[in-house]
Amino acid sequence: MRAFVQRGVFVLLTLLAVRGDDLRGQWKMVRQYAPAGDAIIFNDGIIWAAAWPRSLALTATPGITYSMDTGKTWTDLLLPTYLNPRANFLFLDIAFANKDTGVIALYNADPSAIQVWDWGGIYRTTDRGKTWSRVDPSNSKASRLTYNHSSSVIHFVECIYGSTATSLDGGMGWNSVQVTGSSRNPGVLTALTTAKDGTVYALGSDSYQDFFGRWIGPPLSNVFSSTDRGTTWQRASGQVSLDSWSIDVDSCDPSRLYVVNEDIASRFQGFSSMYVSPDRGTTWTTAFTLPYPGLAGSFSTAPHALYAATITNGILRSTDHGTTWQNIGGPGNPPDSRNICAINDNILFAVDSDGNIWSTSNSGGDSVLAPSGSVPLTITPDSLFAADTTHCEPITRSVTVSANGCNTASLDSSWLAGADAEAFSVGTRNGVFIPVTFHGTRAGDYNAKFILQISNGTFDTIALEGHAVGTYPLNIITADTKTDIIGGDLSVPITVSGLKRPETIDLVLHYDPILAYNSSVDPANTTLDIPGEQWPGRSKLHIAQASSGVVAGYARFNVFADSGTKPQVTFDSLTVLSAISPCEYTLPAAVTSTITLPTGCGTTILSQYLQSGQVSVFTIRPNPTSGDVELTSSLDIGDASVEIYDMLGVRRGALAVKPTKETPAHLLLPEGAGVYYLRVKSQVGVQSLRVVVAK
Repeated sequence: MRAFVQRGVFVLLTLLAVRGDDLRGQWKMVRQYAPAGDAIIFNDGIIWAAAWPRSLALTATPGITYSMDTGKTWTDLLLPTYLNPRANFLFLDIAFANKDTGVIALYNADPSAIQVWDWGGIYRTTDRGKTWSRVDPSNSKASRLTYNHSSSVIHFVECIYGSTATSLDGGMGWNSVQVTGSSRNPGVLTALTTAKDGTVYALGSDSYQDFFGRWIGPPLSNVFSSTDRGTTWQRASGQVSLDSWSIDVDSCDPSRLYVVNEDIASRFQGFSSMYVSPDRGTTWTTAFTLPYPGLAGSFSTAPHALYAATITNGILRSTDHGTTWQNIGGPGNPPDSRNICAINDNILFAVDSDGNIWSTSNSGGDSVLAPSGSVPLTITPDSLFAADTTHCEPITRSVTVSANGCNTASLDSSWLAGADAEAFSVGTRNGVFIPVTFHGTRAGDYNAKFILQISNGTFDTIALEGHAVGTYPLNIITADTKTDIIGGDLSVPITVSGLKRPETIDLVLHYDPILAYNSSVDPANTTLDIPGEQWPGRSKLHIAQASSGVVAGYARFNVFADSGTKPQVTFDSLTVLSAISPCEYTLPAAVTSTITLPTGCGTTILSQYLQSGQVSVFTIRPNPTSGDVELTSSLDIGDASVEIYDMLGVRRGALAVKPTKETPAHLLLPEGAGVYYLRVKSQVGVQSLRVVVAK
């Protein structure tokens, strides 16, 4: 086995030596002496680079550079000194979610600081690098960063802690999980990547270094995967050599993983290796090995090509999923770096050991030609919202656009069409999902189309169907009421119409405070008044399972002849607590019931007697009198009239009075002596009084 490996190494090195000079001619330097660091990436049309000029050592100024025109021009950004003015920062990784939002992982390159693991932390920008803020947890030692298809979801691994950390809010909060080893002997995590389907892969080992720098445990690593955004992790059974700096997923086969083992730090094997797994890390094969100085650790994938950097012999490429490799020239990379990125199959950028950025537009002079034809996309479902009915709130469903195999077609564009296209909207694609929302603003059926144009010239049409019922208008119904019974129990009915099903409702009862309110009850005589929600003239009612058009309850009162002039009862402020959505119903206006009181001779006296147990008593003082008298009443009877008659029944006078117990009415009697009769008329009835005038 050893002899075979050595012979494979010799053949590969021979190819490097023979073709290296010619291939390097297909590369050109596009940026000299980039700022300090070791990473280059491409995202959302922008190339971001940070390369440590080894010749400048620790005097390099920390910063990054970016290009928006594939390397023609570059914009330099210096990191602000407030990050750590005493530190000599180097870059461990860069990750961007879009044009403006990204994170960087730094560490302090000062030798004394490195010895105590004084790392630089994670910094985030949302304005394309103009400003930065630290977002990592305290004392974290991030060595690898990745976004997970969202600017809010960030993962990083802590190399010497053997743990991962995940933020779901753009770096404001983090959840750390111990993946390898234990809290006492945490092991190591060296690499991290996110697949197109959102699966996160980390590469780590339970082995660890003791106080003297000796490795405890076998120098082997496993792949750990998480399908729930870093909450839990599963260990794959296959193993590779420990000192591996990069892991990635094949661009068209989500089960195929690649690991670059540069074997620089500890020389576990004495040579570097490229590993390939067809089954997510369960088994591994060795694609090739190189003696020291061999692989640098940099790796990048393109739709139909893989690229791996060496330290001194340029870039290696595979177009058959890692089975065979060839040299395409280009610069060597420093060890433990991430200094190559593929824009597509043929446009490639790499950073050399002096911090210079190089590029090729034809894959080093040997262009990669995409296979003819393409595998169609799988787009599901065929229709959306056919089974959906909305009352007022929007409904969102997703179209899934997935691809399996290589040379897969891509989605070029999409649009809405049809008579009801304005009732639908399409959100931003998130991985394989495209959200589509149905806004039913009017009652009735809706029909539209979601059309997707595929890169192979075909189209896929998804029928958009749905039904909206709008909102249901409600009405509160009551009735005017009347009673001839003084002090009787009068019930004012409450009915709600327009309910689509039995509902639980609240509503408010208002009534003239002069009315004697008992309570409100449902037809089963269950009290409806909500405790603590009553005061004079008002009560809040709770009605369970009210049915449309059926009397849901009664407001009960004791009614007397002196309960006011046509008192009123009002119902309003209806709330449907059990509605499917807050806007399912259109709430009704208030309704009022008018109460007709008992009338007739003596009703007021009887009302007062029933309420107080008393009748009004009139008194004349003085009696006998020599002239005028005062009329008083034991109850407040309101306005009254007094007629004065002599012994022959002749009316001798009349006047209006308002006598009370405290305020008597003054009456002027005729001048002649004799017996007179006073007839007092009021709301409590008619009473006659006898008075004697003596001269």
